[in-house]
Amino acid sequence: MSTSIPITYTASTLAAGLDTLLRQLALCRYAGKKLARVQVRVETQDILQWLSCLPSGNRCYFSLRDQSLALAGIGAALELKATAPATIPALFAQAEQVVKGSEAYWVGGCSFSGRSGAYQWREFPGARFVLPLIEIRQQRGLFYIAFNLYAESFAQWQEQQLSIHSYCRQLAYTEMPELQPVRIESRRNSVGAELWQQQVEEALAQIKNGDLQKVVLAREVALELSNIPNPMLILAALEAANPECYTFAVETDSKCFIGCSPERLLSRKENAVETEALAGTVRRGATETEDKALERILREDPKLTHEHKLVAKAIKESLEPVTAHLEDSEPVKILKLNRIQHRCQPLSATVSATTANSDLYRCLHPTPAICGYPSHRAQAFINEIEQLCRGWYSGSVGILGDKYCELSVAIRSALVDNERLWLYSGVGIVAGSIAEQEWHELESKLEAMLQAIGNNALAIDYNAH
Repeated sequence: MSTSIPITYTASTLAAGLDTLLRQLALCRYAGKKLARVQVRVETQDILQWLSCLPSGNRCYFSLRDQSLALAGIGAALELKATAPATIPALFAQAEQVVKGSEAYWVGGCSFSGRSGAYQWREFPGARFVLPLIEIRQQRGLFYIAFNLYAESFAQWQEQQLSIHSYCRQLAYTEMPELQPVRIESRRNSVGAELWQQQVEEALAQIKNGDLQKVVLAREVALELSNIPNPMLILAALEAANPECYTFAVETDSKCFIGCSPERLLSRKENAVETEALAGTVRRGATETEDKALERILREDPKLTHEHKLVAKAIKESLEPVTAHLEDSEPVKILKLNRIQHRCQPLSATVSATTANSDLYRCLHPTPAICGYPSHRAQAFINEIEQLCRGWYSGSVGILGDKYCELSVAIRSALVDNERLWLYSGVGIVAGSIAEQEWHELESKLEAMLQAIGNNALAIDYNAH
């Protein structure tokens, strides 16, 4: 449960808004294990620029595809973690209880496997959601700044107030960081063309003998950069180029997981649930004529339509046990992004009020679009053959609120750690897949991120291996 002070509706500058909130904060009284929230409306803000000016360590960001909501945060009033799939439902339940009756949102996500990461993903647990200490939000064109406090002791309450005052001083004297050109000094693929050919052949053999109908194979690309980039500025470039996507950032210590995902995993408002089947990919054309020709291929190609139908079928099957009504009559749409286009079919369902968000998450993740079908066999094959730790790539990132949940599939993403950056892309292998064509699709899915970094000259030619 929570307490909150009503919104001040008079728009103000950011500095004036912070002053107003600090005065409201002084009126708040400590209440153990109870959310206190103060919020004020401010003038229009460049939220990602605001984040880019703040020190790294514990920043977060999430925006919806329709631009109706964007939320940025720094610091943590409360942080929840899970280290294994079995403990994720309890995390969801606790998060929902803390913000019940409030307008606060948690920002975070879950790894692909639901387990804590290894190698460069060590700082990322199986699931992690943060209730930001300071939050700035755009909601349907209006901007707000808020403080969230949640303390288990009076000493912790005082520590959080001191942290808020410290952040506010930094915000008052922070300037826009200088834009430093970033060059890619080196690139290393987790899988070369020869090994990729072998992996695809093994997958096709499993499909031919009936063990699998689809499996999604991923690749990691490690980059060394000329200097330390600002991940929030990379994200701003991604968001500007792909306004129809979710954009997200989840930071822990020096590492920041960022992405610009076209794919919804789950949206839940009260008893209404929305998800989608997104699969099948072709590049964008250089001209309108070429683009329409590629769209026709996407609509009519037997291999691409088969891949998409598998995803839709599996999602509908997974939701049947928890839904009272499932609507799948919407036609397949073509989702056109900056560099590529996909087949996409929206799916909607009605669920009981007693159905937990964690139940929906368990049913939907991992989707065949990022794992395969049947799911358990595809996961086993991925664990055996992939030359990387996926970490949070192809997991989920989003927000949790009171009777509300919105999660994106964490694809088209990268992990940033000082001058090092890891990119991730995956493709679905089905009957008829050709290794070289799938390799080129892996490359096309990296282009938007490489462009946002500032250098895409080091794309690797399949035939050069």
